[in-house]
Amino acid sequence: MAILNQGVLTSGATTATASAVTASVTLPEYTLITLAVWTYNSTAANLTTPSSSASGVTFTQIADRTFGSGGTNNRKLTVFRAMVTADTTGAITLDYSGVIQTNVGWNVSWDGSVDTSGVNGASAVGDVVTSDSAGSNVTSLQLSMSGLLGGTNSGIRAWFFSSVASVMSPRSGFTASADFAVPTNGECQTQWRADNDTEANCTASSGLLAGVAIELVP
Repeated sequence: MAILNQGVLTSGATTATASAVTASVTLPEYTLITLAVWTYNSTAANLTTPSSSASGVTFTQIADRTFGSGGTNNRKLTVFRAMVTADTTGAITLDYSGVIQTNVGWNVSWDGSVDTSGVNGASAVGDVVTSDSAGSNVTSLQLSMSGLLGGTNSGIRAWFFSSVASVMSPRSGFTASADFAVPTNGECQTQWRADNDTEANCTASSGLLAGVAIELVP
């Protein structure tokens, strides 16, 4: 069965914080839940990878891409997965172990018709690809899958982080599920495609770009 349904549960952003709490959301049972977190710290040495938690939910990190320019890596894009066996309602907490981050943004999405046999959504995620613009200002970034475990029924979910406020556009055939600003320090986009395409792409105003793409396995 192809990946037939998907949705965004919540997106948000905040400034100058060592922890953040999302709005209360209901995570649908037996769907792949993904949490993407965009982090910026004006002091690169203090850039921290967040942990995530919610009542009755276990999140597993599947990607963490750090990037910047001039040898200063002060931005990162982190993605977690989860799966629940019954609809679960509550807020999600992002924790930076007491280290204040300049700006934090997040997106919580779900994808249905995925493989539910693995622990915390493990079998629903196939190939995972990360990339960034290697310190250069660019207007596009492409993420290419090496192979699809689910064959012709696989889907793709991707996330992109631009260092500048920008109108971000997905590649033809993809749907931009969410597009929002991280205050003063960037723009974020979540994309989705149901069929077995192997490439995700984002175009944006000239700036630093990073991205993560995952295969959705049916």
